Amino acid sequence: MAAVIAQKWCGPRELWAEIGAARAAWVTAGRPGRNRLGVTVALGGKHWLWVDRLENRVIEH
Repeated sequence: MAAVIAQKWCGPRELWAEIGAARAAWVTAGRPGRNRLGVTVALGGKHWLWVDRLENRVIEH
């Protein structure tokens, strides 16, 4: 018998899709350790995930 899983989505964002995209970017960047990752957030809300330095952006949102 197959299990049935119910999902309830709330809010304007699809968080699991964003998590999947973040993981894919991390894998593409070579799976760097936490000490190599950085996050920059601008006043307007734009943000970047980068590896080693800001110029090496892996996600821009």
